[in-house]
Amino acid sequence: MRSSMVCLFLFVASSCAAPAGSGSLTAPIADPGDDRVILVGETTTLSGLLSCDSEATATGGLQYSWTMIETPDGSALAPTDLELRSVQFGITTDTAGTYLFELVVTNGSRSSQPEIVVVEATTNELRVTAPSAAAETEDRCGNAL
Repeated sequence: MRSSMVCLFLFVASSCAAPAGSGSLTAPIADPGDDRVILVGETTTLSGLLSCDSEATATGGLQYSWTMIETPDGSALAPTDLELRSVQFGITTDTAGTYLFELVVTNGSRSSQPEIVVVEATTNELRVTAPSAAAETEDRCGNAL
């Protein structure tokens, strides 16, 4: 009796799988860059250049959507709509604290998962993080930049 139950269970489980097809369900990948700590009043560039679509060979077909989701109390930072739709743009911190930006990329049919980059503005020079010394040569999908 036991062997027929196992066989029935395996048959039911295998027939519940999704049908194989030729279409891809791969969404693009958003990459807003590394978190960083900068001095108040400094400018940093938010960049989605490492974002990609595994079904494309370059980022040219991606649309970028940045959202500023948090700023410190008293900050007047206000990126323009054009900047928030750009692959990259600069911000100048005006108040000490945490600035959070979210990036979503779209390939016309699918959107990436949202990814967040943290920019912390400080007055303590010892907390500042240095940018990466090595330039990136590939996006997140392995395409050459």
